[in-house]
Amino acid sequence: MSRPLPVPPLRRLLSGAALIAALSALTLPLAPAVRAADPPVRGVVEAQHPAARAAAGARPLTAERGGAHRTATPTTAGGAAKAATTATAAVAAADPTYGDDQLLTSQTGWWSLNGVTAAEITSYLDAKGARPTDIVAEPNAAGGTPTFTVTMVANTGAYRTASWAWYYGLTMDQVHQRLQEWNARPVSVHRYWTTAGWRFVVAMVDNSGAQARAWWWWAGDLAFIKSKVAATGARIQRIRGWQGDTGPQYDVLMTPGTVGWWYWIGGTAAQINDLARTNAARPIDVDRNADGTFNAVLVADSGGRTPGWWYGFSHAELTGKAQRTGGRLLTAQRYDDAGTYRFLGAINRNVNSADLPGEVVRTTLAQTVAARGSGGVAEFRDATKGTVTATAGTSPGATARFRTASVSKTFVAAELLKQVAAGRVKLDATVATYLPGAVNGGDKVTIRMLLHHTSGLYNFTNDLPDFASTMTKAWTPAELLAIVNRHEPAFAPGARYGYSNTNFLLTAMVIEKVTGLSYGEAIRRDIITPLGLTGTSVPTTTTMPSPALRGFWTNPSTGSLIETTGQNPTRWFGAGQLVSTAADENTFFRALLQGKVLATAQLNELKGGLVHVGGTKYAGKGVFRTTLSCGVNVWWHDGRIPGYRSFSAHTENGSRSMTWSYSERDYTYNPLDDELFNTVFCYI
Repeated sequence: MSRPLPVPPLRRLLSGAALIAALSALTLPLAPAVRAADPPVRGVVEAQHPAARAAAGARPLTAERGGAHRTATPTTAGGAAKAATTATAAVAAADPTYGDDQLLTSQTGWWSLNGVTAAEITSYLDAKGARPTDIVAEPNAAGGTPTFTVTMVANTGAYRTASWAWYYGLTMDQVHQRLQEWNARPVSVHRYWTTAGWRFVVAMVDNSGAQARAWWWWAGDLAFIKSKVAATGARIQRIRGWQGDTGPQYDVLMTPGTVGWWYWIGGTAAQINDLARTNAARPIDVDRNADGTFNAVLVADSGGRTPGWWYGFSHAELTGKAQRTGGRLLTAQRYDDAGTYRFLGAINRNVNSADLPGEVVRTTLAQTVAARGSGGVAEFRDATKGTVTATAGTSPGATARFRTASVSKTFVAAELLKQVAAGRVKLDATVATYLPGAVNGGDKVTIRMLLHHTSGLYNFTNDLPDFASTMTKAWTPAELLAIVNRHEPAFAPGARYGYSNTNFLLTAMVIEKVTGLSYGEAIRRDIITPLGLTGTSVPTTTTMPSPALRGFWTNPSTGSLIETTGQNPTRWFGAGQLVSTAADENTFFRALLQGKVLATAQLNELKGGLVHVGGTKYAGKGVFRTTLSCGVNVWWHDGRIPGYRSFSAHTENGSRSMTWSYSERDYTYNPLDDELFNTVFCYI
């Protein structure tokens, strides 16, 4: 059984509400997500590709004109278009109920496409009954007709407009002409370079009746944009940077507003995140400059944390992130990162708070199973928000039994501490006190060291024979200890932390020695039966209790997929032998953390004497504690054996619990595990 991965800094943003209606049509296949940069304690956090670089400059394209218009009705003229460029951080006013697409928080159907032609966009809009909210021309090294990245919403409800249009291949004067012709206002303007000069792709909406409002489109440098903000008292709605003959320039859409807002042009991700955190704001627009800096517009957000803004993803990863957080894309843009296309975008809340737990858990589990394995099961449980169960793939249902792997260690540690409370075991006694001669160096390793992973003993699972050919073999503790005794310790007892399954092999053996029972029977008597954990057991044969979540794993020797459901769990013994359900694990951990399994002194022992593992992760006795980006402490353990991956995580007092498990084809890192941690405990 492999060592559980430490939970790295979890990618988080601000929180939100409103039920997601629809998202689809990802034109790129789902690829492994990139790891995120360190998030701040509060505020919007970027997801950064490890090798993010400045985007390439504008490339020549053949000028072409096109677009679509729907349901035109008479409208009043609004605003003016002038020439100019960019800005830095500034404060003004905005109204979050103003009616613009970026600010509305009503749930809606939404979609995003990339790498599509004008004809494909028009066809998709017609098919979905949607209208575009943001369109950008994509960098095109080959030249020719441009392709686009577009975000859309259903043209219904709070998002309905009497008429809308979009065009590309127009000059600035032609764009202005269309706006006046249709008596419309722009919601998105993006320029791109062609052999004939700058051309624009623009999305516009009806500007009549209750929807009518003043608007401005300025293009110029930073000083010019700042002067227009000061002169008009209006707020920026969108920023799009471009490189002019005299340096960086910007297209800015502006509109009046009455509530706090901020913008930053040419900032780093950290600066924008700090601005958001300091002002409890959320992003409604983001843009990336050629030098790798960012432009962002933020508005005051009284609703707490929202999904925020991200960059360095593929388009599928970005849209998947929105789905998993119960959000929707406000904008998505492609940029060239040293020859690889990446995307950035802002995500808004799109699910109401009552539905958010279900949306987050179900969608994350479904995407995990689609990318990683064949089936999965999860349960979210909260003292006030209730319980949400989810299944995916081939799971037989919410009561599916799964091999919980190293989560077994928390059960074993709790049972050992029960023996401490009964006076049968002393934490500072040596292993040799209870198991004389069982392991080399046992006279120097204490029981406390076993539970904290500071013994230094060799990890026996590192030298087990090939799994595929010995999967059904029954193992005895003596055989497993023989592997340990063939190897030198990794370090001197107590010198440092070092995860080793040998520690819980020996812990289980100590339980057996002092109780006269198998450790599994002791756990059944003292924990499983009293808590009514009907789906939890410690099997000793290859038979998997029913209904079983089937496990599948790629044999690294042959590359073939093999079923591992019927493996013999004695291979892992006390380090990972248990079978359980998501509901049972939540019940156990909640009871444990609320003092219903151990007496106060032993619970303090379980959670005390923490050993630093790395970052904000600490090891207790058979359990880990991690401080998440929002400052919440989570107690947890995870597990991994061929074919199975499981996590069980809980708040300090057990008021919120999250357990999930899925079939896992290989041991590669799954960033959605970390994301679910942070989303469940910081965002919901």
